[in-house]
Amino acid sequence: GQIGASASPVINPVKLYDTNVKAITTGNYNTCAIQADGSVKCMGKNTSGQLGQGTTDANPHPVPDFVVDSSGSGKLSNVFAISA
Repeated sequence: GQIGASASPVINPVKLYDTNVKAITTGNYNTCAIQADGSVKCMGKNTSGQLGQGTTDANPHPVPDFVVDSSGSGKLSNVFAISA
């Protein structure tokens, strides 16, 4: 699902993002959030590159990771709005 864990529901609460999240958006199988510093972290499925890692794969990504910038070597920064 959107937290990238599996098809099974998550029964126990899991800390997914830092406490200083500015905005969250969800897609069909992914979730992304703007962090307090203007960076973005995403998790879930990445079959079409929707996690912003510059790659695609069929593996679940249950831990939020930074979206990369256009160079592919640094994290995206200064983000103020987000939509899936």
